This record gives sequence, C-alpha cells and structure tokens, in this order.
Amino acid sequence: MPPATAALPVPQAKWLRQFWMQVQGATRLWTITSPLTLELDVERAIFQSVSRFTFKVYNLGVQARSDLYLDQNNWLATPRPIIVNAGYASWQSGYGPQTPQAFPTIARGQLFQAYSTRVGPSWVTTMTGWDGGYDQANAYINVPFSKGVTFNQRVTQIAKSMANLRAVYISPRITANVSRGAAYSGKPWDILCELANYAQADVFIDLGVLYMVPKGQAVPGLTAGLNHVSTQYGLLNTPIKQQFRVAFDMVFEPRLLVGQNLSLVSEEPENNGSYVLQGLSHRGIISDGVEGDCTTTPTLWNPATPTTPQGGT
Repeated sequence: MPPATAALPVPQAKWLRQFWMQVQGATRLWTITSPLTLELDVERAIFQSVSRFTFKVYNLGVQARSDLYLDQNNWLATPRPIIVNAGYASWQSGYGPQTPQAFPTIARGQLFQAYSTRVGPSWVTTMTGWDGGYDQANAYINVPFSKGVTFNQRVTQIAKSMANLRAVYISPRITANVSRGAAYSGKPWDILCELANYAQADVFIDLGVLYMVPKGQAVPGLTAGLNHVSTQYGLLNTPIKQQFRVAFDMVFEPRLLVGQNLSLVSEEPENNGSYVLQGLSHRGIISDGVEGDCTTTPTLWNPATPTTPQGGT
C-alpha cells in the first residue's frame, strides 16, 4: 500500500484506473479484472446502517454470468462474499511493484442480488451487495454475562457471533462501565447498537471490520495512505459546509477509509481544518476502452465544531 507520508497527486486520466474483483458464484470463485469495463456505485458510512454497493461488469462469458446469478429471494441461503480493489496503474511505478490485488479495497461484503441483461451489443452483469448485511439479518445470539465481564468483553463476544466480520476494534477512549450481569438475546447488530448508545459511541462496519468509537471521533491511526485533500491532491470543486459537516467531490480516491482523520485545504478558508471522514461514495466507470468519469464524494465531520447553532450576524 502507498505510505501515508508520500501521497502523490492522483492521476486523472481515465485509462489509468484499474480494478480487481473476486466474487463467489454458485459453484466457484471468480476473479474479474481490468481491462473489462466496470461501473461502480459504492456508499460507505459511519452511521448505524448497512454500507451498500452496486457493480456492473460488461461482457462476462456465459459460464460466469450463469454461475454468478443470485435471486434476491435466496440471498440468505449461503453468503456469497465479494471484494473489489481499485487504483491507478501509475501507482505501480510511483510506489514500487504492486499488483491489482494490492490496490486499496473499495468494497467488501456479501452479494444480495446478481443478474445479467442484454444492453445493445453488450451483456451487463449487475451485482448488488452490502457490507455486514448478511450477519445483520441472519446472525442470532443468546448469551448471559456475569457481573465481572467488562463492557469491552461483552462487545467483543457479541460481535464474534457475526461470522463474516474480519476484526473488531473498540477505541481505548470508550470508558463505559457495567456493574451488573446481563443476558442478551436477539440480533447481535441490534444489541451492539444499544450498547453503543449506552456508551455514547458510534458503531459501524466498514470493509468487514466492526468499529466502536466515541461519537464524532476518529479511529486513531486509521489510514490507507492519504490523510490530506487539496486541489493538488484531487479536490474538484468548492466544498459545501453546513454547520459541522463538509462535502465535496474529488477525483476517484480508493485509499480513503471511513472513520479516519482527514485534513482539508481549499480556496475557501472557512472550510479548512481537520475532520473525521464519516462517509464516502465512489461513482463512475473504470475501463480501458470506454470514456467516463469516476469520482469520490467524502462527507466530513469537524468534532471541534459545536453541534448547536451559534449566534451572530
């Protein structure tokens, strides 16, 4: 991965974008890569909701199209994992040897639906899915905790019942105490949301990792190689600030991670500062042969900004 201290300006030429995808079909695991054409629509956020994504791949073979088909009424039968990485070809020379598999991950989760349709001369395979959605809908827990089990231990054990999570992170800044034993029964995600509210914390799943951090705070040390945005580093338009939130468009930037700190420098000084990345979307096209844009829209939160309107003229 590119080092956090050596971020280079993002290339904007459409032919430099590349992708790598692995997705489980009915009978086998499929690897799909550039130079095929990929349309993407990815939504990831810190809020207590499921991150969703839609990918459209053009002109897969008939065997792949058939094996990848998934009726949305059957998605709970068996989880079908999918992972999508993307980046720029220039990163391979700018940062040393790098394969498409090593590009940053922009989506990870389970399929909800997959089907193929004919569009003019092309076959288009549409795959929709969500990050953590299978476990949120399907997992169940019924477990008692004795008086001596700490808050963090309870969160960790409950989260482990969500079988498709890769890891659990609980911020050391969370200091919630539990003085009595308790029994929890139901969907683990619902219980984790209740525990987060008790601890005045945010809980979210991003790229298969469950995070619990104090409300409005960043995950300490979280970065995938970019922690600064400016016109030199991908900013496309003037950010729009609404009280304590800022949103803007930038060139496709797959290194951003929900929950990280991000420094913003724009031509409007009132927008500038250090923020928490609370949400992002990736939309556009990755293709060697089809012209098209691909952009990222981050939504930032300034934890130092008051949450109540301030007086003034």
